[in-house]
Amino acid sequence: MSSVAEIRIMPLMNWKKRDFENLFRDLIGKRILRVRYYEIEYQDTDNMWQYDMRFDSLDFGFDLLCENDFLFPISWGSEFYQYGISPDKTNLPTSNGYRSIDVSKISRWFDFLNVKIADVRIVWSLAEELGRVQRKVYYSQDLILRFDNNRAVFISALQIETDDSFMGMTDNITVFFDRDIAKAFKVGIET
Repeated sequence: MSSVAEIRIMPLMNWKKRDFENLFRDLIGKRILRVRYYEIEYQDTDNMWQYDMRFDSLDFGFDLLCENDFLFPISWGSEFYQYGISPDKTNLPTSNGYRSIDVSKISRWFDFLNVKIADVRIVWSLAEELGRVQRKVYYSQDLILRFDNNRAVFISALQIETDDSFMGMTDNITVFFDRDIAKAFKVGIET
């Protein structure tokens, strides 16, 4: 198995759902050792990712650092449609104005460290383009990581506002550690 960093991202038109899902299957059997979030460096506040205790909300995404130096980035991308869950490392910024934060011990990821990933599942959603030609496109809205301890982490290209209104297909990643809270925001439900 190879790291996503070693995989050449295929041109947009060549993606097939099966090929895309296989990229995420590289996580099966791995144990997460550390988690690193990528955020805009805001001047007045730290740790904007934890503004709501029900979930983590990220500007860009995160890296899962697993055993044997296996690195797996998860962000939003456009392999099928703007925006969906993506393993594309090019979306994780490393220049001035951005920062990476090791959240392994300060987020709820702590409960999932050193626990084997038992399964992964991409949740596909349907986007309908309106215009002269109507077109239906399936895109990777959510990712579910299931662990050996019978728990799961739900990851979505989703933006949640302070009034609990929400919208998928966004350039934001939201991470849920509770199945019921994820379902309240329609995460993990195929459309």
